[in-house]
Amino acid sequence: MKKINSNTKSLYIIIICFLFIKILSAINMIPMITNIIPIIWFIIFIIGIFITHSDYNHFYDKKDKIYTVIIILIIYLIIHFSLGLIFGFSYNVYQNDSLKYILKNVYIFILPIIFQEYIRGVLCNYSSNSNKIRFVISILFILINLNFNSLNSVFISGESFLKFLCLNLIPLISLELVLTYLTSIASYKISIIYKLIITIYSIFIPIVPNLNFFISGMINTSLPVIVYLIIDKYHELDISKVYQDHTKQNLLSYTPIMLIIVLIILGYSGVFKYGSIAILSNSMQPLYSKGDTIVYKKLNEEEKDNLNIGDIIVYYDKNENTIIHRIVNIQDNGIITKGDNNENNDNQIVKLSDIKGKYIFHIKYLGSIKMFMYEVLNG
Repeated sequence: MKKINSNTKSLYIIIICFLFIKILSAINMIPMITNIIPIIWFIIFIIGIFITHSDYNHFYDKKDKIYTVIIILIIYLIIHFSLGLIFGFSYNVYQNDSLKYILKNVYIFILPIIFQEYIRGVLCNYSSNSNKIRFVISILFILINLNFNSLNSVFISGESFLKFLCLNLIPLISLELVLTYLTSIASYKISIIYKLIITIYSIFIPIVPNLNFFISGMINTSLPVIVYLIIDKYHELDISKVYQDHTKQNLLSYTPIMLIIVLIILGYSGVFKYGSIAILSNSMQPLYSKGDTIVYKKLNEEEKDNLNIGDIIVYYDKNENTIIHRIVNIQDNGIITKGDNNENNDNQIVKLSDIKGKYIFHIKYLGSIKMFMYEVLNG
């Protein structure tokens, strides 16, 4: 069993000092350090490299664990995004197409992950492998990644405290405990991959499921636990048995593909509250164009009654074709629509019974394949 060497003790002291500075910044005793946190982590990272030697731990089934974590995360991302088909979608607060904004997110969120997880690996590798040391490392990283600036509003009401627990503290504790465990049995690379996949998904995806804080908290807390249970089971197995069990590996590797196929079938069968349609004309330019795909929300009778001028609706025309146009007038006998790119209003007066849903957002080029097939089949 390893003892903590003097160099690693110095690294602990440096991290604790950084934590102390972060707390002072949060309580406004010193200037805010948010923008220089990646630089601080880079400096600690350089120190960690000097501490690291050629005797870094190697595990025979390290790659196997990494592949397994990647597969679990892919399944999670598919399930998480698919929840939007049930609960609805909203635009991601981090979404911004400007290169400057993207680079800022990379600097603030992505770079510290690489530096931080490498340091976690150094602490795990050059300290005792006991559960007590793992717990201490986990607590240290929980405090480092806790948003102290948000603590000012936590105790304003019972609801704000509950949101803090569900959205921040409990998922953070779950994540950091599992990342420390993964790092201690398989190296820092597995925790870097884990956090990068989740962070990139959270920051750069344009739309996100519109989940309430309790459901989000449950999901974000459960994922690390599921990863731990699966990886721990693998770790307990004999290494030779793991490598011989190719059938199990292959079945697990096909799971994401099977889930995607099932979800696509369910989506097109109309099971979910949200549906999608490929656009086959340019009648709504410049909002969306031929070859794009729109996502719409299915409406009940009450929601149809609450439609307003300016809403874009999905409805059937007299020939049972699907039309997606904007409401320009609401009359006693029905709704008048018009394509943004058309000169005249549509001839049909749309009845509430003809309305299928309401436009939510569109995804460019996603319907190009369906549009090509439609044009081929229709000459």
